[in-house]
Amino acid sequence: MSSERRLLSILEPLFELGPASIDVVLSQCADLIAAGLESEKVDAFLYEGASDSLVAIGTSHTPLAALQRRLGLNRLAIANGDPMSKVFRSGECYRTGHADQDSTQPRGVIDSLGVRSMAAAPIDVAGVRRGVLSLASPRTDAFSADDLALLRIVAHDVRNLLQPIIARVSLMRERADGEGRTPDAQDAVRALAGLGRLSAIVTDLLDVARLDTGMLALKRDRLELVALLRATAETLRPPDVEVRVDSFCEQLHLQADGDRLRQALENVLSNAIKHSPRTAAVVLALESTRNATAEVGKIVISDQGPGIQPDLLPRIFDRFVAGEHSAGLGLGLYLARAIVVAHGGTIEMHSVVGQGTRCEILLPLVHEAEAGLS
Repeated sequence: MSSERRLLSILEPLFELGPASIDVVLSQCADLIAAGLESEKVDAFLYEGASDSLVAIGTSHTPLAALQRRLGLNRLAIANGDPMSKVFRSGECYRTGHADQDSTQPRGVIDSLGVRSMAAAPIDVAGVRRGVLSLASPRTDAFSADDLALLRIVAHDVRNLLQPIIARVSLMRERADGEGRTPDAQDAVRALAGLGRLSAIVTDLLDVARLDTGMLALKRDRLELVALLRATAETLRPPDVEVRVDSFCEQLHLQADGDRLRQALENVLSNAIKHSPRTAAVVLALESTRNATAEVGKIVISDQGPGIQPDLLPRIFDRFVAGEHSAGLGLGLYLARAIVVAHGGTIEMHSVVGQGTRCEILLPLVHEAEAGLS
Protein backbone atom coordinates (compact mmCIF):
# COMPACT_ATOMS: atom_id res chain seq x y z
CA MET A 1 0.00 0.00 0.00
CA SER A 2 1.32 3.46 -0.90
CA SER A 3 2.20 6.01 1.77
CA GLU A 4 -0.71 8.20 0.68
CA ARG A 5 -3.20 5.35 1.02
CA ARG A 6 -1.85 4.36 4.42
CA LEU A 7 -2.10 7.95 5.63
CA LEU A 8 -5.66 8.18 4.34
CA SER A 9 -6.55 4.89 6.07
CA ILE A 10 -5.51 6.52 9.37
CA LEU A 11 -6.82 10.06 8.92
CA GLU A 12 -10.27 9.30 7.48
CA PRO A 13 -11.45 7.28 10.52
CA LEU A 14 -9.89 9.88 12.86
CA PHE A 15 -12.41 12.47 11.67
CA GLU A 16 -15.26 10.02 12.34
CA LEU A 17 -14.41 9.34 16.00
CA GLY A 18 -17.28 10.25 18.30
CA PRO A 19 -17.12 12.34 21.49
CA ALA A 20 -15.42 10.56 24.39
CA SER A 21 -12.86 11.13 27.13
CA ILE A 22 -9.31 11.95 26.06
CA ASP A 23 -7.90 8.53 27.02
CA VAL A 24 -10.56 6.74 24.98
CA VAL A 25 -10.05 8.99 21.95
CA LEU A 26 -6.25 8.65 22.09
CA SER A 27 -6.52 4.87 22.42
CA GLN A 28 -8.83 4.76 19.40
CA CYS A 29 -6.28 6.82 17.50
CA ALA A 30 -3.52 4.45 18.63
CA ASP A 31 -5.50 1.48 17.30
CA LEU A 32 -5.92 3.17 13.91
CA ILE A 33 -2.20 3.96 13.74
CA ALA A 34 -1.24 0.43 14.81
CA ALA A 35 -3.34 -1.00 11.99
CA GLY A 36 -2.19 1.52 9.39
CA LEU A 37 1.53 1.22 10.20
CA GLU A 38 1.53 -2.46 11.22
CA SER A 39 2.90 -1.77 14.67
CA GLU A 40 2.60 -4.19 17.57
CA LYS A 41 2.28 -1.27 20.02
CA VAL A 42 1.37 2.40 19.68
CA ASP A 43 1.49 4.88 22.58
CA ALA A 44 0.29 8.47 22.80
CA PHE A 45 2.38 9.89 25.63
CA LEU A 46 1.28 13.21 27.14
CA TYR A 47 3.46 15.29 29.39
CA GLU A 48 2.45 15.41 33.08
CA GLY A 49 3.96 18.48 34.69
CA ALA A 50 3.39 17.44 38.29
CA SER A 51 5.65 14.41 37.93
CA ASP A 52 7.79 15.69 35.03
CA SER A 53 6.94 12.50 33.17
CA LEU A 54 5.51 11.23 29.93
CA VAL A 55 2.39 9.16 30.56
CA ALA A 56 0.85 6.81 27.99
CA ILE A 57 -2.69 8.21 28.12
CA GLY A 58 -3.65 6.45 24.89
CA THR A 59 -2.39 2.95 24.04
CA SER A 60 -3.33 0.50 21.29
CA HIS A 61 -5.38 -2.56 22.22
CA THR A 62 -2.67 -5.03 21.21
CA PRO A 63 -1.00 -7.89 23.14
CA LEU A 64 2.30 -6.03 23.51
CA ALA A 65 0.51 -2.94 24.80
CA ALA A 66 -1.49 -5.07 27.25
CA LEU A 67 1.77 -6.52 28.59
CA GLN A 68 3.14 -2.99 28.98
CA ARG A 69 0.14 -2.02 31.11
CA ARG A 70 0.44 -5.13 33.29
CA LEU A 71 4.11 -4.39 33.94
CA GLY A 72 3.45 -0.72 34.70
CA LEU A 73 5.78 0.49 31.95
CA ASN A 74 3.46 3.23 30.74
CA ARG A 75 5.20 6.11 32.55
CA LEU A 76 8.60 7.57 31.62
CA ALA A 77 10.38 10.13 33.80
CA ILE A 78 11.91 12.91 31.71
CA ALA A 79 14.98 12.96 33.94
CA ASN A 80 15.92 9.41 32.86
CA GLY A 81 16.87 10.68 29.40
CA ASP A 82 15.33 7.78 27.46
CA PRO A 83 14.63 8.22 23.71
CA MET A 84 11.00 9.31 24.24
CA SER A 85 12.12 12.01 26.67
CA LYS A 86 14.71 13.20 24.15
CA VAL A 87 12.05 13.44 21.45
CA PHE A 88 9.86 15.48 23.80
CA ARG A 89 12.69 17.82 24.76
CA SER A 90 14.25 18.30 21.33
CA GLY A 91 11.25 18.01 19.02
CA GLU A 92 13.32 15.68 16.79
CA CYS A 93 12.01 12.32 15.61
CA TYR A 94 13.57 8.98 16.58
CA ARG A 95 13.83 5.66 14.76
CA THR A 96 15.81 2.50 15.45
CA GLY A 97 15.68 -1.11 14.30
CA HIS A 98 17.95 -2.31 17.12
CA ALA A 99 16.64 -0.76 20.33
CA ASP A 100 18.55 -3.32 22.39
CA GLN A 101 21.78 -1.63 21.28
CA ASP A 102 20.65 1.78 22.57
CA SER A 103 22.03 2.23 26.09
CA THR A 104 19.45 4.94 26.89
CA GLN A 105 16.50 2.58 26.42
CA PRO A 106 14.74 1.54 29.67
CA ARG A 107 15.70 -2.06 30.44
CA GLY A 108 12.07 -3.02 31.02
CA VAL A 109 11.25 -2.05 27.44
CA ILE A 110 14.10 -4.20 26.12
CA ASP A 111 14.10 -7.15 28.52
CA SER A 112 10.44 -7.44 29.56
CA LEU A 113 8.67 -6.26 26.41
CA GLY A 114 11.30 -7.50 23.98
CA VAL A 115 11.10 -4.33 21.88
CA ARG A 116 13.66 -4.12 19.09
CA SER A 117 12.25 -1.46 16.75
CA MET A 118 10.91 1.94 17.71
CA ALA A 119 9.83 5.15 16.00
CA ALA A 120 8.62 8.33 17.69
CA ALA A 121 7.51 11.85 16.80
CA PRO A 122 6.67 14.85 19.00
CA ILE A 123 3.04 15.82 19.55
CA ASP A 124 2.64 19.57 19.11
CA VAL A 125 -0.68 21.30 19.73
CA ALA A 126 -1.02 24.92 18.57
CA GLY A 127 2.76 25.24 18.52
CA VAL A 128 3.25 23.88 22.06
CA ARG A 129 4.99 20.56 22.82
CA ARG A 130 2.43 18.27 24.51
CA GLY A 131 3.81 14.75 24.24
CA VAL A 132 5.17 12.00 22.02
CA LEU A 133 3.58 9.49 19.64
CA SER A 134 5.52 6.24 19.37
CA LEU A 135 5.57 2.89 17.57
CA ALA A 136 7.17 -0.27 18.97
CA SER A 137 7.76 -3.79 17.65
CA PRO A 138 9.67 -6.92 18.72
CA ARG A 139 10.85 -7.24 15.10
CA THR A 140 14.21 -5.78 14.07
CA ASP A 141 14.16 -3.03 11.43
CA ALA A 142 10.37 -2.99 11.53
CA PHE A 143 9.84 0.68 10.66
CA SER A 144 11.03 2.50 7.56
CA ALA A 145 11.78 6.17 7.02
CA ASP A 146 8.36 6.41 5.32
CA ASP A 147 6.72 5.00 8.45
CA LEU A 148 8.39 7.68 10.54
CA ALA A 149 7.29 10.40 8.10
CA LEU A 150 3.68 9.21 8.30
CA LEU A 151 3.88 9.06 12.09
CA ARG A 152 5.13 12.64 12.17
CA ILE A 153 2.22 13.80 10.01
CA VAL A 154 -0.34 12.08 12.22
CA ALA A 155 1.31 13.43 15.38
CA HIS A 156 1.21 16.98 14.05
CA ASP A 157 -1.54 19.38 15.04
CA VAL A 158 -4.60 18.21 13.07
CA ARG A 159 -5.63 21.81 12.41
CA ASN A 160 -2.46 22.33 10.41
CA LEU A 161 -3.45 19.41 8.20
CA LEU A 162 -6.51 21.42 7.20
CA GLN A 163 -4.60 24.52 6.11
CA PRO A 164 -3.30 23.17 2.76
CA ILE A 165 -6.82 21.97 1.96
CA ILE A 166 -8.29 25.38 2.81
CA ALA A 167 -5.64 27.12 0.70
CA ARG A 168 -6.28 24.82 -2.26
CA VAL A 169 -10.07 25.32 -2.15
CA SER A 170 -9.56 29.10 -1.85
CA LEU A 171 -7.48 29.06 -5.04
CA MET A 172 -10.18 26.99 -6.77
CA ARG A 173 -12.78 29.57 -5.78
CA GLU A 174 -10.67 32.47 -7.09
CA ARG A 175 -10.06 30.64 -10.37
CA ALA A 176 -13.74 29.85 -10.76
CA ASP A 177 -14.67 33.48 -10.08
CA GLY A 178 -12.12 34.71 -12.61
CA GLU A 179 -13.40 32.32 -15.29
CA GLY A 180 -17.05 33.08 -14.62
CA ARG A 181 -17.88 29.58 -13.37
CA THR A 182 -20.43 30.70 -10.81
CA PRO A 183 -21.70 27.23 -9.72
CA ASP A 184 -18.13 26.03 -9.09
CA ALA A 185 -17.34 29.21 -7.13
CA GLN A 186 -20.46 28.71 -5.00
CA ASP A 187 -19.50 25.09 -4.33
CA ALA A 188 -16.05 26.25 -3.21
CA VAL A 189 -17.56 28.81 -0.86
CA ARG A 190 -19.73 26.10 0.72
CA ALA A 191 -16.68 23.82 1.00
CA LEU A 192 -14.70 26.58 2.73
CA ALA A 193 -17.55 27.12 5.18
CA GLY A 194 -17.54 23.39 5.98
CA LEU A 195 -13.77 23.41 6.47
CA GLY A 196 -14.13 26.39 8.78
CA ARG A 197 -16.65 24.50 10.90
CA LEU A 198 -14.38 21.44 10.96
CA SER A 199 -11.43 23.56 12.05
CA ALA A 200 -13.53 25.06 14.85
CA ILE A 201 -14.63 21.60 16.01
CA VAL A 202 -11.01 20.36 16.04
CA THR A 203 -10.00 23.42 18.05
CA ASP A 204 -12.74 22.72 20.62
CA LEU A 205 -11.79 19.05 20.87
CA LEU A 206 -8.13 19.95 21.44
CA ASP A 207 -9.13 22.41 24.15
CA VAL A 208 -11.24 19.74 25.85
CA ALA A 209 -8.21 17.43 25.71
CA ARG A 210 -6.15 20.13 27.43
CA LEU A 211 -8.80 20.42 30.15
CA ASP A 212 -8.96 16.66 30.66
CA THR A 213 -5.19 16.47 31.10
CA GLY A 214 -4.77 19.69 33.11
CA MET A 215 -2.91 21.41 30.25
CA LEU A 216 -5.16 24.43 29.70
CA ALA A 217 -2.48 26.99 30.52
CA LEU A 218 -3.25 30.71 30.74
CA LYS A 219 -0.88 33.46 29.62
CA ARG A 220 -1.96 36.25 31.92
CA ASP A 221 -1.34 39.85 30.98
CA ARG A 222 -2.82 43.26 31.69
CA LEU A 223 -6.19 43.48 29.94
CA GLU A 224 -8.75 46.24 29.52
CA LEU A 225 -12.19 44.64 29.64
CA VAL A 226 -14.27 47.36 27.95
CA ALA A 227 -12.06 47.29 24.86
CA LEU A 228 -12.12 43.48 24.75
CA LEU A 229 -15.91 43.42 24.92
CA ARG A 230 -16.28 45.96 22.12
CA ALA A 231 -13.76 44.17 19.90
CA THR A 232 -15.52 40.85 20.43
CA ALA A 233 -18.89 42.36 19.55
CA GLU A 234 -17.47 43.97 16.42
CA THR A 235 -15.94 40.69 15.27
CA LEU A 236 -19.16 38.69 15.61
CA ARG A 237 -21.71 41.38 14.64
CA PRO A 238 -23.74 40.05 11.66
CA PRO A 239 -25.36 42.40 9.13
CA ASP A 240 -28.92 41.47 10.13
CA VAL A 241 -28.72 41.47 13.96
CA GLU A 242 -27.99 44.48 16.15
CA VAL A 243 -25.28 43.78 18.71
CA ARG A 244 -25.04 46.60 21.23
CA VAL A 245 -22.43 47.20 23.95
CA ASP A 246 -23.65 49.14 26.99
CA SER A 247 -20.72 49.99 29.26
CA PHE A 248 -21.34 51.82 32.53
CA CYS A 249 -17.64 52.47 33.09
CA GLU A 250 -14.77 53.77 30.99
CA GLN A 251 -12.07 51.22 31.84
CA LEU A 252 -11.87 48.00 33.83
CA HIS A 253 -8.60 46.14 34.22
CA LEU A 254 -7.81 42.53 35.00
CA GLN A 255 -4.94 40.07 34.69
CA ALA A 256 -6.10 37.59 32.09
CA ASP A 257 -5.32 35.58 28.99
CA GLY A 258 -6.85 37.82 26.34
CA ASP A 259 -7.15 35.11 23.68
CA ARG A 260 -8.81 32.64 26.05
CA LEU A 261 -11.17 35.20 27.55
CA ARG A 262 -12.18 36.37 24.10
CA GLN A 263 -12.82 32.73 23.16
CA ALA A 264 -15.19 32.38 26.13
CA LEU A 265 -17.04 35.59 25.25
CA GLU A 266 -17.32 34.60 21.59
CA ASN A 267 -18.77 31.20 22.52
CA VAL A 268 -21.51 32.82 24.60
CA LEU A 269 -22.16 35.74 22.24
CA SER A 270 -22.34 33.57 19.11
CA ASN A 271 -25.08 31.50 20.77
CA ALA A 272 -27.03 34.65 21.63
CA ILE A 273 -26.74 35.98 18.07
CA LYS A 274 -27.70 32.62 16.59
CA HIS A 275 -30.95 32.46 18.57
CA SER A 276 -31.88 36.14 18.50
CA PRO A 277 -34.82 37.36 16.39
CA ARG A 278 -33.69 39.61 13.57
CA THR A 279 -35.83 42.45 14.98
CA ALA A 280 -34.31 42.37 18.47
CA ALA A 281 -30.87 43.45 19.68
CA VAL A 282 -28.33 41.32 21.47
CA VAL A 283 -26.99 43.42 24.34
CA LEU A 284 -23.63 43.19 26.11
CA ALA A 285 -23.74 45.18 29.35
CA LEU A 286 -20.68 45.79 31.50
CA GLU A 287 -20.40 47.33 34.94
CA SER A 288 -18.16 47.30 37.99
CA THR A 289 -19.63 45.77 41.13
CA ARG A 290 -18.59 43.75 44.17
CA ASN A 291 -19.13 40.17 45.21
CA ALA A 292 -18.55 38.84 48.71
CA THR A 293 -14.77 39.32 48.59
CA ALA A 294 -13.62 41.68 45.83
CA GLU A 295 -14.40 44.13 43.07
CA VAL A 296 -15.52 42.36 39.89
CA GLY A 297 -16.46 43.18 36.35
CA LYS A 298 -19.99 42.04 35.59
CA ILE A 299 -20.71 41.15 31.97
CA VAL A 300 -24.31 40.42 30.99
CA ILE A 301 -25.04 39.03 27.51
CA SER A 302 -28.76 38.94 26.80
CA ASP A 303 -30.99 38.07 23.88
CA GLN A 304 -34.72 37.89 23.21
CA GLY A 305 -34.66 34.46 21.62
CA PRO A 306 -36.80 31.39 22.33
CA GLY A 307 -35.01 30.65 25.62
CA ILE A 308 -33.62 27.40 26.97
CA GLN A 309 -35.87 24.52 27.98
CA PRO A 310 -36.05 24.07 31.78
CA ASP A 311 -34.78 20.48 31.65
CA LEU A 312 -31.71 21.60 29.66
CA LEU A 313 -30.84 24.74 31.61
CA PRO A 314 -29.16 23.03 34.63
CA ARG A 315 -26.89 21.09 32.23
CA ILE A 316 -26.19 23.87 29.72
CA PHE A 317 -22.50 24.17 30.70
CA ASP A 318 -21.89 20.40 30.65
CA ARG A 319 -19.75 18.80 27.98
CA PHE A 320 -21.52 17.63 24.77
CA VAL A 321 -24.84 19.21 25.81
CA ALA A 322 -26.53 21.11 22.99
CA GLY A 323 -29.97 22.46 22.21
CA GLU A 324 -32.39 20.79 19.86
CA HIS A 325 -31.43 22.94 16.86
CA SER A 326 -27.71 23.27 17.59
CA ALA A 327 -25.29 22.25 14.82
CA GLY A 328 -22.24 22.02 17.08
CA LEU A 329 -20.86 19.36 19.42
CA GLY A 330 -22.06 21.10 22.59
CA LEU A 331 -18.58 22.20 23.68
CA GLY A 332 -18.71 25.98 23.37
CA LEU A 333 -20.38 26.77 26.70
CA TYR A 334 -18.44 24.00 28.45
CA LEU A 335 -15.21 25.66 27.36
CA ALA A 336 -16.52 29.14 28.20
CA ARG A 337 -17.20 28.09 31.78
CA ALA A 338 -13.80 26.40 32.12
CA ILE A 339 -12.02 29.54 30.90
CA VAL A 340 -14.00 31.86 33.17
CA VAL A 341 -13.42 29.62 36.20
CA ALA A 342 -9.70 29.40 35.38
CA HIS A 343 -9.64 33.20 35.65
CA GLY A 344 -11.21 33.06 39.12
CA GLY A 345 -14.62 34.07 37.81
CA THR A 346 -18.13 32.68 37.69
CA ILE A 347 -20.66 32.24 34.90
CA GLU A 348 -24.42 31.65 35.18
CA MET A 349 -27.17 31.23 32.63
CA HIS A 350 -30.74 32.44 33.23
CA SER A 351 -33.52 31.83 30.75
CA VAL A 352 -37.28 31.97 30.37
CA VAL A 353 -38.86 30.06 27.49
CA GLY A 354 -40.37 32.48 25.01
CA GLN A 355 -38.68 35.53 26.53
CA GLY A 356 -34.94 35.08 26.06
CA THR A 357 -31.69 34.19 27.77
CA ARG A 358 -29.26 36.12 29.96
CA CYS A 359 -25.71 35.01 30.69
CA GLU A 360 -23.92 36.67 33.63
CA ILE A 361 -20.12 36.54 33.91
CA LEU A 362 -18.21 37.87 36.92
CA LEU A 363 -14.45 38.40 36.64
CA PRO A 364 -12.10 39.67 39.36
CA LEU A 365 -10.64 43.11 38.62
CA VAL A 366 -7.30 44.61 39.60
CA HIS A 367 -6.55 48.20 40.53
CA GLU A 368 -4.28 50.24 38.28
CA ALA A 369 -1.26 49.81 40.58
CA GLU A 370 -1.74 46.03 40.62
CA ALA A 371 -2.07 45.93 36.83
CA GLY A 372 1.24 47.77 36.47
CA LEU A 373 -0.37 50.92 35.14
CA SER A 374 1.04 54.39 35.52
